[in-house]
Amino acid sequence: MNRITYFFTVVLFLVFSINAVGQSLEQLVEAKIDSLETLILEANKQEIDTQKEEMIVFTAKLFLDFAKVDEQSISENKNYYAEHPLYKEEAQQLANDLPDFERQKTLELLDEAVAHIHQVLSKNILRKATTEINYSNIQLDNNHLMQNGKTVFLMDYVWKPDDVSDDTKKHFGAYGSEYISPSFINEDFSYKNWAFDRVANNNNQNIGAVFIDNNNIPAWAYEKYDNFDVGGRKYGTYDIDHPGAREIYGKLFEYFIPLVSGKEHSKLGYMLFNEPSFFTREGTWNTGEVSEYTKSKFRTWLKEKHQSIENLNTLWASSYGSFDEVDVQIPMSTNKQGLSIWYDWMAFNQYRVTEWFTWVKNEIRKYDDDAKVHIKLMPWLWVRNARDHGMDYESLIRLTDIIGVDASAKNDQMWGENDWDHRYGMEWLPTTMIFDFYKSVQPNQFIYDSENHFLTSVSFMFKEVDPDYVNAIYWLGHLHGLSASKSWVWSRLSNGKIDPQRPVSGEYIVDVTHQPKVLAQVQSTMMDLNTFSEDIFKFQSKEKPIRIFYSETSAINREGYMEEDIHEIYQQLYFEGIPIGFATENIIKSKKDDWDVIVVYNTESVKESEIDALQEYINAGGKVILNSNSLKYNEYGAPHSKVLNGAIYNNSLAGMADLAVSNVKNSPKLEIVETNESTGKGCFWRSISTTEGKEILSIINLGNTDADISINLKKSDYGTFCFNLMTGKSIDNQLVLSPYQVYFLEVRDEVKVTPSVGFVSPQNGDEFLVNNTVDVEATTSIDNGNIKGVRLFIDDHYVGEKTAAPYSWSVDYFKDQPAKSYTLTLVATSEKGVESTSSITIQTNCENISSEVTVDGNSLKAVQEEATYQWFNCDAPEIILGDNSPIFTPQESGTYAVMISNETCTTISDCMDMNVTSIDDQIGWVMPTVYPNPTNYKTTVDFGKQYDQINLKVINTIGVVLMDQQYKTKRKVELDLKEYKTGIYFIQVSTNDYMNVLKVVKE
Repeated sequence: MNRITYFFTVVLFLVFSINAVGQSLEQLVEAKIDSLETLILEANKQEIDTQKEEMIVFTAKLFLDFAKVDEQSISENKNYYAEHPLYKEEAQQLANDLPDFERQKTLELLDEAVAHIHQVLSKNILRKATTEINYSNIQLDNNHLMQNGKTVFLMDYVWKPDDVSDDTKKHFGAYGSEYISPSFINEDFSYKNWAFDRVANNNNQNIGAVFIDNNNIPAWAYEKYDNFDVGGRKYGTYDIDHPGAREIYGKLFEYFIPLVSGKEHSKLGYMLFNEPSFFTREGTWNTGEVSEYTKSKFRTWLKEKHQSIENLNTLWASSYGSFDEVDVQIPMSTNKQGLSIWYDWMAFNQYRVTEWFTWVKNEIRKYDDDAKVHIKLMPWLWVRNARDHGMDYESLIRLTDIIGVDASAKNDQMWGENDWDHRYGMEWLPTTMIFDFYKSVQPNQFIYDSENHFLTSVSFMFKEVDPDYVNAIYWLGHLHGLSASKSWVWSRLSNGKIDPQRPVSGEYIVDVTHQPKVLAQVQSTMMDLNTFSEDIFKFQSKEKPIRIFYSETSAINREGYMEEDIHEIYQQLYFEGIPIGFATENIIKSKKDDWDVIVVYNTESVKESEIDALQEYINAGGKVILNSNSLKYNEYGAPHSKVLNGAIYNNSLAGMADLAVSNVKNSPKLEIVETNESTGKGCFWRSISTTEGKEILSIINLGNTDADISINLKKSDYGTFCFNLMTGKSIDNQLVLSPYQVYFLEVRDEVKVTPSVGFVSPQNGDEFLVNNTVDVEATTSIDNGNIKGVRLFIDDHYVGEKTAAPYSWSVDYFKDQPAKSYTLTLVATSEKGVESTSSITIQTNCENISSEVTVDGNSLKAVQEEATYQWFNCDAPEIILGDNSPIFTPQESGTYAVMISNETCTTISDCMDMNVTSIDDQIGWVMPTVYPNPTNYKTTVDFGKQYDQINLKVINTIGVVLMDQQYKTKRKVELDLKEYKTGIYFIQVSTNDYMNVLKVVKE
């Protein structure tokens, strides 16, 4: 920002600050809402889409209501903070501060929205209209959702009440839903009438899903069925192998599936289970014993697999006389991992769980031929090492019709070490890797995340989440296949209070309904995704030519297979601009996708059939790259006699990745070169080609440092031309991305032709009286193409645009502005979105006010008499509270100016550099000090010497006087800031001889 523009910014800051004195935060928010609504009306007149701004206005009004509720709920909110691991020690203070915290963040949100829409109105940003989502008009089309023939992405919140306002649903999601539970069934296997009537009368016309409960088992079932709870786990408190389970759920489905079949709120499918896991290893979460039904089933499975007890005894080093004698201790000791008994039990555990879900799906299909099912699968069960949980993710995804998930990400964590923040700004891998695996198994299904944890999770619960992170992770997730989601969590009831029926938990006080900027950012990102939904869907559907071989065999047998090896090769390949997929024995056999190369990295244990599948792939012309540590042993630890013929061997991680990239037939047409100061690449990028020969490029900086990016077409006849689809303007092909920054670009093979523009009048340095009209005329030229328009700016004020010659304006803007220097800027835009600028400086003057300031020692003096004065610091910029006289004595070296006003005109002086020395000797007083600073409780103001009388005021950053106290014969005063909110405060010290302002920071 140049000096002249800076002056104007300071003037606005001063006017706002002076007017804000005495206003509450609530009043400031209301005033800013009025400003934004006025700008929305202006934009609507120009037929500019303002859905985003309308959403932000509604968010602001919603949080004004929330803040009022929180003012009346301090004791309740204290209890929630008291349960939060990070905030429990500050529970009372945070509960006190919460209403104004919400108002302050709302004010910041509105400030950003006002600044953005000004950019839109001034045509610095040309944005496309977004799709308004109608949840009652959504169609399923295999691997995506559509509205009126256009791809759409849906978003809502878990536990958002049905009775919230229509505007809340409009802006923040409006899924329909249904819930059915075995608790609806009576002991005589009749149904509960109230439940039947409720489900039957649910005529919600919005798309939604049916939640099938596995947790609320009726009490009678545990009495009717012996040991029905043995083998039960969290979220599924019964034995899935007990015949009684099929009896109860069979009746539940018989009665209730016909009631929801064909309704809109079942279109997103039947969720068969919420977060299932059946851990059976000792010493881990959600583990436990299994029932005799399960063990009997295990014996049958062993007999079918091994045929004879002798074969089993040889593998297990056991001496059973028959399969009926086989017994295993569950939970199983971890020292058995890698042994045959471990592999067989873990493989069986997966088999029995898949069998249960197969039965559930088939039973539902008896009553709803078109039923689509999904399971809310937790990604960490696959992404991490453990395989004793019984979840065969590939088999379960093949079984379902919609890909169900419970994904999470974070950019911080409350405790413990991690393996990502040394290089990345967020933990992104669990989300992208599981999505890539799912879409490798079922490329023609869409992903529905029915409990998304991008905003909060067990170790990620913060009261102020970075909106830039939010934008980046939602954008990244959708590029990898996410189509619909429900985010955790909406904790407030429709009356604004946290639901008291739920357990008191710290996560509810930091959720999205306590963070206005986060709530608005999620919806803003969703709007952007829906604006470019067809392109995003093409990214989701792009072929994955590089496949990482994944073996469930190795995952079961070796503890570090996933987190040490699969993670490593995935990250090594991830930043090369090429979509990454996975290959398994069954994926290879299904041949649903066409890919170029399979990478086999540190996959020691595989079944012989897995080697056969890889060999068939090579024989069919595919390339397999592997290291010597792979394909060595079978599932029982015996060395393989088979060797993979025709494979390419390489034992270097980087070498394997380079070979894989070089074997991609249709590699990206773009070359992206990244330079950063971290330990490796951090910018994710992918591109698609259009039928017009253009490239659509998305880049996200996942790293923890800025990244320099160079974008070039590998083959171009003319050059690499980049166009920012978010702003509608051309952009340089050399970019710097800050962490979390997202770019969405169109890249063309074109010469970048820049127009030229200049002033005919006025000329640089011309002077005018403030009440005069200034005539502005511009001239333009371009070597190739056409000029789309020329815009005129005065400092940051947009005057207007001319789309054809003559490019001229008669400007009367200065009549209501201070007399000062102004920068006039012309912006010429070509039809390709390329811009050039030309600027000059002019001076406006008052007829009867001088802006001259003289220096007198360590003081500044305004020459103009009989006026009002406000001195300010040019470097901050900050007004200097209380300095309203023509003479100003700065307390420290810096750059200062004064705003001078009378009844007819206002002017601003030049900024004056002051080097302050020996103040004490010249004016006879001692500089006061404040300590400790920063402080979280008490601070002491030391006046430097004792004064007979002194006045002390504490003032906040918006000019509100919080304390005004007189003292006599004092040298020091101790201030108690305990009840003050975190932030910056000014302490104004006044005596008969001088006034000074100190700054103190309350932590």
